[in-house]
Amino acid sequence: LQAINCAALAETLLESELFGHERGAFTGATQQKPGLLEMAEGGTVFLDEVGEMPMSLQAKLLRVLEQREVTRVGALKPKKIDVRIIAATNRDLWGEVRAGRFREDLFFRLQVLPVMLPPLRARPVDIVPLAEELMQRVTTRKHVLDADARAALESYDWPGNVRELLNVLRRVSLFADGDAIDGALVRRMISASVFAQAQAERQEQRVMPTQLQGPEPMPQETTVKPTTTNLANVERQHIETVLQQMDGNITRTAIALGIDRRTLQRKLRAYGYASTGED
Repeated sequence: LQAINCAALAETLLESELFGHERGAFTGATQQKPGLLEMAEGGTVFLDEVGEMPMSLQAKLLRVLEQREVTRVGALKPKKIDVRIIAATNRDLWGEVRAGRFREDLFFRLQVLPVMLPPLRARPVDIVPLAEELMQRVTTRKHVLDADARAALESYDWPGNVRELLNVLRRVSLFADGDAIDGALVRRMISASVFAQAQAERQEQRVMPTQLQGPEPMPQETTVKPTTTNLANVERQHIETVLQQMDGNITRTAIALGIDRRTLQRKLRAYGYASTGED
């Protein structure tokens, strides 16, 4: 099995990783390199976040699927391959097709056997077993979720799905005093989630004033559409809160937030922090 995240690499790097390249095909290509499609001969290639793939590479991938051959960057002749393709995305690909961001022919070529994974809120019985499995990945400690912690996990609807669950568990493991995880800690870490804060803000915006001045209450709009500015403010407040909890330590804050250190430094510079180079 060969796997690649289509959203994690720039277009030129993604093309080279998937299809390979010949020596001298571009600056830095000092030797011939087979791509993942060649390396998976007789096996499987997993394309994660395939909806992020640029249109130019979508056309090249379509040829691979239809002709069963791959052409390295800089090569003159294609090479026959025999691989199975599994693709995953969190986007509505048919919506992307209608918006002109994803090729219709590639969509139908990939959708031979679709498997729809329901969101966590639609399968609450999976939340605790999944959390216990993920907990083993985020820490070497033998954390155990008590009954209240399990209830806290199951009662939340997880708008950020597995990524949000993983992020919450990372922070739970950092703030846990011992191996036992209680419900109070889980709820505190959930409430600190960007998704939870944005959700709470939307709920507050939907509240209708209970009493208006004057004898005849005037009708008011009950829903205020959240804006990206609101979400950006929520994100900034959350980052600054976690940074304060970590006593200004950049590395520990990045781990708690579930983002890399450079991303955190970039955001802090945007917020006006003078220096983020030292922990």
